Amino acid sequence: MWSEELPGLMRKQSYRDQITAHCAELVYRSDAIGADIQNLVGLKLEEQTAADELLIQLTALLD
Repeated sequence: MWSEELPGLMRKQSYRDQITAHCAELVYRSDAIGADIQNLVGLKLEEQTAADELLIQLTALLD
């Protein structure tokens, strides 16, 4: 399919337009997933920083 069928279909503008639209959708989905990952990672990093800061404070009290 990838080496014969699709390249042949790419000669027709209607198929090219469909593929272009699908590629744009994939870029949008990928960007949205990337943003979700960044939000989750950012939140987890903030939680880790807060835990580390509390640990430092509590450890200092133990010394």
